[in-house]
Amino acid sequence: MSPFGKNLKNLGETLIKISTDTEQAAERFEKTVVRINGLSGLYFRFNARGLEKVGLEDHKSLCMIAAATNSYLNEHETLQKLNAFAAATPCT
Repeated sequence: MSPFGKNLKNLGETLIKISTDTEQAAERFEKTVVRINGLSGLYFRFNARGLEKVGLEDHKSLCMIAAATNSYLNEHETLQKLNAFAAATPCT
């Protein structure tokens, strides 16, 4: 059996799961690529909290998304990550 399933319905379900399960994908990426290759100071993940129940199709929640993002960007820890990212990113 293919890892994507036996039919078109299974394929669609698998692709939806892969594309919307970003937390687990980021954790796997960090464990398998970042740490193994010594890239810990060069990998940054920014993830506004409080949006777990907002779906990809939920454009009506734009104000809530903007408020959660602004709140996240103003957190001390996020500001530290942004500064570290800016310092690690070479200017071209």
